[in-house]
Amino acid sequence: MRNWNCRLLSNRKIADGVWLAAFDAPKIAAAAKPGQFVHVRVPGGEHILRRPFSIHRVDGNTIKVLYRVVGAATFALSALKAGTMLDILGPLGHGFPAINSGRVILLAGGMGVAPLVFLAQKLGKKRGLTVILGAKSSSGVLCAAAFRETGARVIACTEDGSKGKQCLATVLLENELAQAGGKTTVCACGPNLMLKRAAAVCAQFKTPCYVSLEERMACGIGVCLCCPVPTVAGYKSACKDGPVFNALEVAWSNLK
Repeated sequence: MRNWNCRLLSNRKIADGVWLAAFDAPKIAAAAKPGQFVHVRVPGGEHILRRPFSIHRVDGNTIKVLYRVVGAATFALSALKAGTMLDILGPLGHGFPAINSGRVILLAGGMGVAPLVFLAQKLGKKRGLTVILGAKSSSGVLCAAAFRETGARVIACTEDGSKGKQCLATVLLENELAQAGGKTTVCACGPNLMLKRAAAVCAQFKTPCYVSLEERMACGIGVCLCCPVPTVAGYKSACKDGPVFNALEVAWSNLK
């Protein structure tokens, strides 16, 4: 891991408030594993801290990040044009483990799709892959086409019923596990409440579950202790020890 000067290749809006940026980053692309992230220094003296972004997908020497504009730094990032050089640290953190056998279910809540497309890429078309996309409304259902490109079966649900079944994503997860035959592994990313419920459902079905936790970060390398995750073995850092954890490790009652 080190910092690299990377050229912004493209930066476009793909949904309301959601942008996809591509960077020429051969060293990061070669070393990256699904679930890891990059720490980006946004140009401008007012943005002191780097911003963490999941590695959304890797295409050759190109890495892509999916981000939502939520503050000054991401707004500034969305305004950058192709050709801009950015200082990027990465790849960082621990990603999803290798899954060598059995069926896989990817569970994404809203922007939780960000690290899971790369994982679907790695799993490839040879695996029985199901992707569950959950959101409040149809506008929040993201990246369905990108998942289908990997050969995945994609099902969606929304809380208001505007796309797919009207239910929570964890309801679909429970239905899938109830019908599953043989070994299944679940990998999930999204709001903590969804992940907590997913962990409980997977425990009920004795199904391995790995979760990517979305926590605020500062240093990105485990020094500042700004991204604590409560685990059964005490507090760990989301950036250094995660962001991916075995769901059985997390002390869900203490996670906000």
